[in-house]
Amino acid sequence: MMGYGGQQAAYAAQAAQMASYQQQAAAAQQTYQNQMAGYSQAQQQQQQQQPPQAGSAQQQAYAQQQQAYAQYAQQAAALTSNPADAMQALQMADAAEQAVQRAAWAATAAAAFEAHEGGRSKGDTYIASIMQICQQAAETAEQAANTCRTNANNAKAVEEMLPPGGRGEKRSRVPCKFFEQGLCQKGSDCPLSHNPIDKKPIPLWQKRQYMCTFFADDKCIRGASCAFAHGPEELEMIKKFKAALKDENPKWAKRPGDWDCPQCGDRQFARNGSCRKCGEPRPLGLPVVGRH
Repeated sequence: MMGYGGQQAAYAAQAAQMASYQQQAAAAQQTYQNQMAGYSQAQQQQQQQQPPQAGSAQQQAYAQQQQAYAQYAQQAAALTSNPADAMQALQMADAAEQAVQRAAWAATAAAAFEAHEGGRSKGDTYIASIMQICQQAAETAEQAANTCRTNANNAKAVEEMLPPGGRGEKRSRVPCKFFEQGLCQKGSDCPLSHNPIDKKPIPLWQKRQYMCTFFADDKCIRGASCAFAHGPEELEMIKKFKAALKDENPKWAKRPGDWDCPQCGDRQFARNGSCRKCGEPRPLGLPVVGRH
């Protein structure tokens, strides 16, 4: 069984890899749209004109992207086979299904290039092999995503079967070491946590973008379950995750007048005169939008 630290590192690597794939897909999609526009314009001018010779190379690039997405989905399925937390598993399942959608888009783009190749591609075994790779990668990604979703649903069902804590209970989330040793005599009156869930690692994208002061003094006892960053490298990774999630979520889309804090990077409403998180003043030169 993978330890908390190893599993946290695996989730971090998985999320970073997905962010890289998304950047590659966005660039490839723009290239594809530009090339398709060029092909359409050329065909209107001259019906017999052939598209550029780079079509097969572009198909190969799309096939490589599909294989990368399929590999990502398989890794997500492996991570959710024994998840530390049901919420983590559900998020990984969402990411795997997004990878399937990206793979399907790459397959559509590759097929479009084959259509533009016309009769010239019918006897081309090289292009045929590329299309076969695309098909296999798409099927692999879909199967892995289905497995990932099944694992996530099972983890959620198991977690829902656990007895819930008392309502209105206001305990610290710091685990009680005496309870873990079977020596706590305070029972329900203990101010520390007796819930094993509080020992589970928190995904980096759910942590807060601040350094843990106890970790800096080598006194943090929460470990991977701490809600704050342990070290500057982890803090930087948390900020990247937060930024990536904002870019993916339409809720955080930048609206006219909104601005990003130069100090902490948090997105501010147009009406804010200073950062709501760190207090940094609005940069000079930005238009001030009045309240409505």
